[in-house]
Amino acid sequence: MSPEPHDVNDENLYEAPAYVPGRHWISPLNFDPEVAADFDFPKPLNIFDSTLRKILYTAGLRPTVDGLLRVAEALEEAGVRENHLMVDFWGGDQPDALELEVAKAVLARKFAFHSTVCSDRVLVNPVWGTEVDFAETTKLIDQLQAIGAETFGIGLRDPRSAAGRDRQIEQLEHVLEYLTKVGLTAAVDASDIGRSNFEHLVRIGNVAIAHGAIRLGLADSANTFSPEAIKVFLRRLRARLTKPITITLHVHDDFGLASSVAIAAASAGAHPDVSVNGISYRAGFAALEEVVVSLEVLYGISTGIRTESLQHLSNVVAEVSGFPVPPLKALVGSHAFLRELPHMVAPYVRAGRDSDIFPPAGGCITAGLVGSSVRLAWGSHRSRRVIEDKLKQLGLPVNEGIVDRALAGVEAGLADGDGYPNFVLEPELEHILQEVSGAPAPRRE
Repeated sequence: MSPEPHDVNDENLYEAPAYVPGRHWISPLNFDPEVAADFDFPKPLNIFDSTLRKILYTAGLRPTVDGLLRVAEALEEAGVRENHLMVDFWGGDQPDALELEVAKAVLARKFAFHSTVCSDRVLVNPVWGTEVDFAETTKLIDQLQAIGAETFGIGLRDPRSAAGRDRQIEQLEHVLEYLTKVGLTAAVDASDIGRSNFEHLVRIGNVAIAHGAIRLGLADSANTFSPEAIKVFLRRLRARLTKPITITLHVHDDFGLASSVAIAAASAGAHPDVSVNGISYRAGFAALEEVVVSLEVLYGISTGIRTESLQHLSNVVAEVSGFPVPPLKALVGSHAFLRELPHMVAPYVRAGRDSDIFPPAGGCITAGLVGSSVRLAWGSHRSRRVIEDKLKQLGLPVNEGIVDRALAGVEAGLADGDGYPNFVLEPELEHILQEVSGAPAPRRE
């Protein structure tokens, strides 16, 4: 379906990358030099996925190892290249049994993505008021290496005192030296960065660099940064590091801004840490599908993720976790490509059954971009014109009486409903039209 004729002065509205037939049509202002003037996206940008560990952290869920391996397979299929696993001790002296079992199973499968295994049982931990003996740390590292770990993530939290910070840096250096000795690569992960001592974070980053760590992970788990503030934070931190290092940003969704903060951080040089459907504890996490599609479409940044796999990936995570996707969830919710308003339904009816028309009606991206499909519904908003068009599409007779009976049939279908969802979907409408017209409607293949 072609766009309407346009004035010659509007030519820029129909130029890539804002206008990509079959995919998306957005404002060209997104790519204006003034908008992009301070962008500093990583090159190349990688998506770091935390779905497996976030499923394990979500209250009320207790998935199976086999189920999480299904999620890992879907992540691999979607093109995820970096994966985070967790083996926590939760203040005790033994690792979480399921987390350890999941790590072992994922590492044994040798997926195409690279896995970092992180742990809170490494250094002095202010939450538990405990200091881990170095021998215990090396024992854990050896245990994880034995099950196939190649990269170990060292979890840190600000001790809130000068003496505690000095002790933490000393411990960090010892652990990094041991990882080098046994042939493992290291990632250093700092938690609660928005409420931590900035000079201490600089020290952590530079110690990580000096000892050859491959990544500096920054976590704003308490969701303390605005999108604007995280950019300033990252610019200041990167300016103080002795040399470049891969930085990731991990952010929760207490304000509904996690994906926005993750994208803002990416524009200032950090790779996004995300989870499918935003699954996690509390209000959730930066959502993989939101971050990926936003970067690809609104910023023109390649993420390496196969966007057409996103709906399937979302469905697998929902099924395995038992945690439903909210209907209004961006991109993968059941309403994301549901069209009920007549002016949005009409173009799809005229285009023919199962059409993903372009430009898309009622949005700026096609359903196929994320591997989904448009669903048409008839609810409280109904149009005689749309019913007439649907009858014509099906090759059924069209007259005033048939349309009246069709509208009455839709109303009867709605009256049968009890609360949400109270609409008639396209297959149900076709059955109604078949009955009121007295002729069989063409059967769907």
